Amino acid sequence: MREIGGELTLMSLSRENRGSFVSFLLNLMKTILSLLAPVFLLSNAWAATTVVTAAGGAPSAEGWTVTTGGTGPAGDFSGDPNSNTGGGAASVVAGPPAWGIFAAPGSSITADFALPLIGPGGFVSIVLDNSSVAPGVSVGVQFFSGGPGGTLAFEYLFTGGPAVYNYGDASGFGNPTTTPFTADGLMLTLRNLGGGTYSFDDGVSPTLFGGFIGAVPTIDTIRVADFGNNFSAGDDLFFNTLSYDPVPEPAGMVLLLVSAMGLTVWRRRSRWV
Repeated sequence: MREIGGELTLMSLSRENRGSFVSFLLNLMKTILSLLAPVFLLSNAWAATTVVTAAGGAPSAEGWTVTTGGTGPAGDFSGDPNSNTGGGAASVVAGPPAWGIFAAPGSSITADFALPLIGPGGFVSIVLDNSSVAPGVSVGVQFFSGGPGGTLAFEYLFTGGPAVYNYGDASGFGNPTTTPFTADGLMLTLRNLGGGTYSFDDGVSPTLFGGFIGAVPTIDTIRVADFGNNFSAGDDLFFNTLSYDPVPEPAGMVLLLVSAMGLTVWRRRSRWV
């Protein structure tokens, strides 16, 4: 037996006692994992959510990358979502101020916001308020993996003509929801369920479940787009209150720490036993 400063060390134990002690530690690690996993991963009680709201400037002045295309007028601004044609007196898009974009027929505009990697367990949400939409023209939200030039993973749009909103995912594009057109705004929430799958809520239709295009593992960009709807003061696309939570960070850190402890014990056991 070996002693250091008069105290017994793990190496001073017999081979049998070392094996029993290491087995005890491994069982302890497994018990801790089994107790913490449902508390932290399922409830996600300590997850930190970031909320970004319009502060009176145009999207391009408040963290969004705005890109225009085509030959007609298009631009971004700060305004009142209740000014949209057909909207009620209380849009779900908080404002004014709210972010706004417009694009005349024959033009387009997109506003991209770079997110931290939204991994399994994470989510991103935004409130969106469209006005009437011209036949054959689409407005809405898209989610990308790999930046704006990466993989379009999911989209939620209203296309003029049909009476309901539609979505695109691994099953195809233009899939109809049961959500009818509204000019009073919607709160949209996309959750990454892991394994290239998602859930999506618009507050009206039943929750959608499906697969991301390309089975991408993460989301890192949200895009608000107007593909040439109209050029009038009442036909703008407003949005606000961007919220996101990449992953349940405290849970992930605790589980990573416990797992690392267990791995260390296992490695030492392979040398000692």
